[in-house]
Amino acid sequence: MRWIKLSEIRTFCKLLKNRKVTFARLFNILKVKASIFFRTARIWGYPYILIIEPTNFCNLKCPTCPTGNGTLKRAKCMLSFKTYKKVVDELDKYLMNIVLMIFGEPLLNKDFYKMI
Repeated sequence: MRWIKLSEIRTFCKLLKNRKVTFARLFNILKVKASIFFRTARIWGYPYILIIEPTNFCNLKCPTCPTGNGTLKRAKCMLSFKTYKKVVDELDKYLMNIVLMIFGEPLLNKDFYKMI
């Protein structure tokens, strides 16, 4: 059986301390953590941290970044506010945190400030 690490407990406590926690969010986090602890084939809950990319464009040419050096082979596009709103509205009951960047420069999306 896998033991729970002290760092996981600290992270969980920080998450609870720093955010407004509803019963649905807390129960969802516990379901996700339990499914990871018991190594189930499927995760029992919904994501509680959403990492979403407003755009995969970038105006810099960083040599170590897949977007900047041209090795990222995805089509370049912008996330529309309508799609963003649909995803966030579906998961709103469970989300604790939203991160608005991956490889692209999020400020290049014209709807970025509405997303915030």
